[in-house]
Amino acid sequence: MEVHAHSHTARKKWTHYLWEFVMLFLAVFCGFLAENKREHMVEHKKAKAYARNLLEDLNSDTIAIRTAERFEDLTVSMIDSLLDLTERPSGYKGGEFYYYVRFANWHYSIDWSKATLNQLISSGNLRYFTNNELVSLISEYNTITNTILDLETIIETTRTRAISFRDQIVKASLSQQFMVLNQEDLANGRHSTLIDSLRKQDLPLQSKDPALMNSYLNALLGTKTNRKTLKNKFCPLAIVKAAEIMKLLKEEYDLE
Repeated sequence: MEVHAHSHTARKKWTHYLWEFVMLFLAVFCGFLAENKREHMVEHKKAKAYARNLLEDLNSDTIAIRTAERFEDLTVSMIDSLLDLTERPSGYKGGEFYYYVRFANWHYSIDWSKATLNQLISSGNLRYFTNNELVSLISEYNTITNTILDLETIIETTRTRAISFRDQIVKASLSQQFMVLNQEDLANGRHSTLIDSLRKQDLPLQSKDPALMNSYLNALLGTKTNRKTLKNKFCPLAIVKAAEIMKLLKEEYDLE
């Protein structure tokens, strides 16, 4: 009968298990740190891409806002000139009336570059920007631009009302010759000699009804109030906020 000897494995010390635990913990922890760093790098890369696109959009917006300021300033001056013209005791030439009417109804709508801004806000990706001051400024800028859009809608509504009165006052066949005049030329200080010759014409109106004329001028005054608010308050405020955001974007993400 054979006798089988049982071999006994030496029991591991508790320090061995502790060391295994520490090694496992370190492995998991280092993996966590590596993954966290990788995510941070990915998010920073995305943030920089958004920052670059937003910087380009804000540059475009600033140009468009400054253009709107010039156009609204010119339009307000045309409305004032038209009001002064109709109050002249000695009367006025129809050519002057047609000239001011041509530009008093103009409206420049800002072509916003808000694709990046809208994406940041609607998708929640604004979280990629870790600078709280930057996030706050972007939110303020978005509020200001939405206010400008609301004002533009109000101006357009009142402007449409003014045009309905205008069309009953002026003759279409005579208004047509003033259509060659471009507000952009005037806004940029380019004066055409054609303007003087057109203004000197003694042109008849379709209607001289005082009530109709008063309704037209009142509607224009309605647009003037909002135009001045747009030009003197919200456009400058949008430009200031855009400049502050662009400065922070360049500093935060090393952009030019």
